[in-house]
Amino acid sequence: MKINRCFIVAVAALLLAVASCGRKELANDPLTAVPENAAAVVKVDFVGLLNEAGCVPVAGRYTLTPALTDLLGESETSTQTLVTLLADVAPEADLSTVYWYVPSPGAQPVVTLAATDSEALMDRLGHTSTASVSISGYSVYTFPGACAVVRDAQLWIARSADLVIDTNDIAAKNPFTSSEAKMKALSAEGDVVAVLSALPASVPGVTMPAGTFAAATLRCLRSAFHIHASLVAPDGKTLPIGSEIGQIDPSFAGMLPPRAAGCLAIGALDWKMLFSNLLENFGRDSRFGGGLVLSMIRPYIESINGTVAVAVAPAAGVQSLNRFDLSSWEVFLSASMPADKLDQLNTLISTLSMMSNFPCRKNSDGTYSITLDDHVTLTVGCINGQFIIANYDLALAGVPQFAPAFEGKTVALEIEIPYKGELAQSLGLPWGLTLDSGVESGEIDATVRINGITGTPLRAVIEALAK
Repeated sequence: MKINRCFIVAVAALLLAVASCGRKELANDPLTAVPENAAAVVKVDFVGLLNEAGCVPVAGRYTLTPALTDLLGESETSTQTLVTLLADVAPEADLSTVYWYVPSPGAQPVVTLAATDSEALMDRLGHTSTASVSISGYSVYTFPGACAVVRDAQLWIARSADLVIDTNDIAAKNPFTSSEAKMKALSAEGDVVAVLSALPASVPGVTMPAGTFAAATLRCLRSAFHIHASLVAPDGKTLPIGSEIGQIDPSFAGMLPPRAAGCLAIGALDWKMLFSNLLENFGRDSRFGGGLVLSMIRPYIESINGTVAVAVAPAAGVQSLNRFDLSSWEVFLSASMPADKLDQLNTLISTLSMMSNFPCRKNSDGTYSITLDDHVTLTVGCINGQFIIANYDLALAGVPQFAPAFEGKTVALEIEIPYKGELAQSLGLPWGLTLDSGVESGEIDATVRINGITGTPLRAVIEALAK
């Protein structure tokens, strides 16, 4: 029994020793070499993105697709080196967690990741680089437009070795790992996760304490991309975005153009303050008589007390959408106003219609139809507490397809580009595109769905950009 016990203890000790040796290569967290106040830190599942892009590993090393190769051929040399170098060292490095960071605002970016086999990694870099040298304990390998730096089972890729060494000296005093809130944000699930510390000093409608940062994630789904973003205080609490904006009232959606391609809606906010800023910045522009026009409409803009929506759609039968005009596009604008302001606008429109030379008629719903010189008819007036401007017959408005997307949001942008439709052909899109985005519960969500593709969304985008 003693022999058996001794044997078991010895085997267990050997297994622990082997396991500890196996972990030694990954013992250093690459984030300890990133400054805590780095302007931006992005975590990338590079293996996942290579697979999504259609790249295939050969003997453990990824071969880039022709489309990705062509696309990289038009980018900077350092970008080409970065992607091809990472794809080449897949067997020797942990490409599932690659960190891209900007040490300080305006600085060149750096990429870092852990080595799974540092000796094999340095041997591979020694064979593929144009030159190599040892500097202060770092092994430096030169490539076109960039260099690879290795130390303590960690790999860096940057424009210069000096940038890596200097940044590491700064991070040694205050590493990214010292911020619990940022580490938690960067640990979120996603193909790409970002923490942005270089933010504007202030954001309208948001009270930002010092040290506030933005957190964002990108996930590649089967046929779509999903993006989530938020502002985070230093204590890790999410700051409410759009707290000064009311929720969108989707009642306007039933009046949208039948083939609505896009619609932007904003809930109630302080238009008086916004208009003052607009008047200050553009009102003095004498080239367009901006001051006079803005002063005339100022009382009505400042009185907006609810949802504002703008929508566009390609006009029926139009062969070319290369230019934006009222003959090629259907346009819709609505703004919620108090009853007294709407009455004033109705009176103003009625008076102007009688004074103008344009044919004008009053419709059964109380709006006015004004025919312009280019035979475009504008429908102007008030419906259900909203001031409306449209260049199509509202009686023919389509099904409110976007209505559910606006509920509960303070700001929303919806886009619908049908596969092989007129708009897709005019834009040169080989596939259809749907965007559902907005601010809800103080956070930003967006889903971009691509229709009519045979591969993954990322591969479809790469192939489209490479053409």
